[in-house]
Amino acid sequence: MEAYTEMKTDVLIIGSEAAGARAAIEAANQGLEVIMVTKGVQGKSGVTMLAVYSCNAALGYEDPRDNPEVHFRDTIIGGRFINNQEMVDLYTREAPERVLEMEEYGIHWTQKNGKFAQGLVPGSTYPRSLHVDWATGIHFSRALNSEVAKYPGVKSLNLVFVTGLIRSDGRIAGVFAINMVDGTFLVLRAKATIIATGGGMYLYDINSASYESTGDGYAYAYHAGARLMDMEFPQFYPTCMAYPFSIRGLPGATTIRYFLNAKLYNTEGERFMRRYDPGRMELTTRDVLARAIFKEMKSGKGSPHGGVWLDCSFLPGNIIESQVNRVMGGKWKWNGTDIQEYGLDVTKMAVEVAPAMHYFMGGIRVNREGKTDLEGLFAGGEAVAGIDGANRLAGNALSGCLVTGYWAGRYAGQYATREKLGDIPREVMEEEQRRVFSILDTHEGESPIQIRTALQRLMYTHVGIVRKEEELHEAIRSIEEMRCRKVRVASQGKRFNREWIESLELTNMLDVGELIARSALEREESRGSHFREDYPESNDRDWLKNVAVRKNDGVMEMETVPAVITKLRPEEVSDELRKND
Repeated sequence: MEAYTEMKTDVLIIGSEAAGARAAIEAANQGLEVIMVTKGVQGKSGVTMLAVYSCNAALGYEDPRDNPEVHFRDTIIGGRFINNQEMVDLYTREAPERVLEMEEYGIHWTQKNGKFAQGLVPGSTYPRSLHVDWATGIHFSRALNSEVAKYPGVKSLNLVFVTGLIRSDGRIAGVFAINMVDGTFLVLRAKATIIATGGGMYLYDINSASYESTGDGYAYAYHAGARLMDMEFPQFYPTCMAYPFSIRGLPGATTIRYFLNAKLYNTEGERFMRRYDPGRMELTTRDVLARAIFKEMKSGKGSPHGGVWLDCSFLPGNIIESQVNRVMGGKWKWNGTDIQEYGLDVTKMAVEVAPAMHYFMGGIRVNREGKTDLEGLFAGGEAVAGIDGANRLAGNALSGCLVTGYWAGRYAGQYATREKLGDIPREVMEEEQRRVFSILDTHEGESPIQIRTALQRLMYTHVGIVRKEEELHEAIRSIEEMRCRKVRVASQGKRFNREWIESLELTNMLDVGELIARSALEREESRGSHFREDYPESNDRDWLKNVAVRKNDGVMEMETVPAVITKLRPEEVSDELRKND
């Protein structure tokens, strides 16, 4: 057996950004020791720092009619009624408190007339979205990680890749991991473990996330035996940059579409949204717009680099500049990227845009305490299902991470105070070491990047915005075939061997890809971000329920469970209101 390093703690958190950092603060507040591990660098990786604009909380500053009940209603309508309404009720009530706490951590929300500025985003009845100078995510990361640093009981481990959860005596007892710096094997034992790894956007060819978003947390939970839910609902942001490729996936065209009423054209010069939503045109909901653009691309009417054209050059340049000054303080930057530096002058030309994989509504099934099906395992943030349903309400992601991260940290901490460390059987450790290190012994085959690229293209075309049965079956067959292909790691060295880690990530990505495809195949209707071309209508009679999946005897076992509906049913909401989310 390879040599290994063992560490012990009360609470172990996989993930270091919004949900993970908030969980660490809450666990540390109980006087517990915490280890927080990330495969990147704390505060400089993941997707939290990529968030540009909104963080929802029903504070009522902009409009006193807003309150948590209205926020609840908007979230349920946006999620097409398959959200867990118990969780949503708690989330919308707690969001104001969690968001205001961020001031104590050092964040300075943008103000208007002496109060926090609250913007109106699609799907919300009243303005409730806070921001910090159009760079909210960066400020979030800085504030949370600055607060985490105040707790001497929290230890952060950067560049540590978790390979899997440890099960012992019917509970989760910690994780196995690799120190990417020196290639050593780690055994991290904990009384309670929290998954806060974010989503899996990097599974798709065009995405708006960082390369760390490979769905690892979903794979960890699945292989340990936890249930996942709503995996058929990844959300695509409709108008991300398609070209140049160096900024592909950047949501930099959002301002152009929202605030300059830019128009979409296909390669034939047709303003095609007239065929899809003649009333709202380019300002329709994300799911409708993403489907329309994808269909134009798939029919051969796309732009040269795999997108469609977005144009606001019909406006005089001084009007465009005045809007940029008003909305973004005169800056063309988006997540630090100035599209003008790439030769894109929207005052004179159209830009190429395409839908990008943006967010996961589904994830690990948890209860209102962030507890999974497995003893000792908790989860928070984008890694969990329940709040978003079939379509996340714009602005709910960041406040959702704060609230669910708080739940996970609080209740994992309480669990840890009454539990002892679990034992780890030697044979379990040896088996995981063999699996992890055997990759370095393969001298023939393809690089993990080749297979990953093929998977990303497959997911985008067959398990993306528009689905149908034969393509989903083909995707599952292709994923199974990819699993059988030999993966070669060019270097057998263990120190900073990125290709080794990419091989392990690829295994997770293939599993998560199949989870999404099989869940999409199971749901024989269209709802929210899940659109089946062969079942184009929503079916409330048969499908007000969630698709859950778990590993049982090595097989993906699918089941449907009734949606948790406690306060608001579809028949209580008018068709007009339902379509305006």
